[in-house]
Amino acid sequence: MIQTTWCLVFLSLSTQSTSTAAAGRCAPHERDALLAFRASFTDGKYLSSWRGEDCCQWNGVHCSNLTRRVVELRIRSLRVANSSIGFRGGQMNSSLLGLQHLRSLDLSYNDFNGMPVPEFIGGLTNLRYLYLSYSNFGGRVPPQLGNLSRLLYLDLGFSNVNTYYASVSDIHSDDLTWLSRLTKLHYLDLTKVNLSTVVDWAHVVNKLPSLVTLKMRLCRLQNSIPLPVHINLTSLQYLDLGEAHLGKLANLDYLDLSDNSLTVLVQERWVPPFKVTKAALRAYSRRIGKLAALKNLNLSWNHVSGVMPDSVGKLHSLESLDLSQNQLSGEIPASLSDLTSLAHLNLSYNCLTGKIPSGNQLQTLNDQASIYIGNPGLCGPPLTNSCSKVNLTPSAPLESREFSDSVSFFLAMCCGYVVGLWTVFCLYLFKKDWRVVSLSFSDLLYDWIYVQVALSWAYLRGKHE
Repeated sequence: MIQTTWCLVFLSLSTQSTSTAAAGRCAPHERDALLAFRASFTDGKYLSSWRGEDCCQWNGVHCSNLTRRVVELRIRSLRVANSSIGFRGGQMNSSLLGLQHLRSLDLSYNDFNGMPVPEFIGGLTNLRYLYLSYSNFGGRVPPQLGNLSRLLYLDLGFSNVNTYYASVSDIHSDDLTWLSRLTKLHYLDLTKVNLSTVVDWAHVVNKLPSLVTLKMRLCRLQNSIPLPVHINLTSLQYLDLGEAHLGKLANLDYLDLSDNSLTVLVQERWVPPFKVTKAALRAYSRRIGKLAALKNLNLSWNHVSGVMPDSVGKLHSLESLDLSQNQLSGEIPASLSDLTSLAHLNLSYNCLTGKIPSGNQLQTLNDQASIYIGNPGLCGPPLTNSCSKVNLTPSAPLESREFSDSVSFFLAMCCGYVVGLWTVFCLYLFKKDWRVVSLSFSDLLYDWIYVQVALSWAYLRGKHE
């Protein structure tokens, strides 16, 4: 019985090894598709390293460890001796449509000499990442890109390398309706794509609830922006609308960007050319004192940190100020008492310290004690804490643990690790379905980690551009 069992195990392992060896090479039709794409170049120097039977070993080609299908294609920086890339027939070969499992396509940092973005890319419906930046594409952005419903990352920024510092790019779009179908998009860079004739771009972008990073610098956006009634960009963390001609929003009265993780880059000397009477923001700018007409400022329930600037005292029209549920520290500026129009104030649940400033207007506010609740470091009226009493409570030292307890803990942890590792190994060995599911989950986890790293890198790169 034991010999029979071991024979079955041996046969199973042999079968799995044979299957793995057979699946070690890429699919023949995908290899043919890549070779057809290479043959479409007018210059045979490009992709000359694509040789051999296994296309998974070629430069820039990455395959799934499970299926051996091509999932990533990086064809970037192909420029040779500063010459542009040419294709037979003047168009990029659509043979890449044979790569139906492709998740990432990178054509960035090339010189396609003003050639339009290929429409067939919209047929690669499994794409998650599409990099087309710095490739000297021109013409109209194809609406077929809207078919990429699984896309997470789209980079069309600075497509024309030769006119990096020009105000207008050769690539343009007259209608962004297709963009609203990319509801899973996390990263969107349209930098220097000419959108001067697109009126409803804000409404289109508002239909991307998963968007984390949005770059639309130098897009020649319309001076008059018809903003949507309900903002749906709840995931947005980075916004770049540089050179968007926002200076003509002279009638802007209400600005609400609250309850998001938005990072707004503002010039230190920038003075808003519009009058805002209500603002619900994510961060407290030290230049906010320039908003002389501001009547309502709400920064509650955010992660605002640091000290309150003295410039808050320059908001002479301010009637309501809510900075509650944040991480503000330091003392309350004495200039707060200069707000003679203030009728509502809420500084509760922060880390403020020191004496509460006094003033005629501050004494007239209702329920004064609740204004400062949740700030144990504050003292003075209307609180009962006296500023003459300094409450110093030394922190209790941590109790040292017994050596035997530590040894027992680490022994138990090591035993659990060994048992768990062998359990997983045995399950993978005898349960093929579980192994397939686990590897598929690993691919999904890789996608998620890739998106997070790509977004973080793009954010850091954007801050230094």
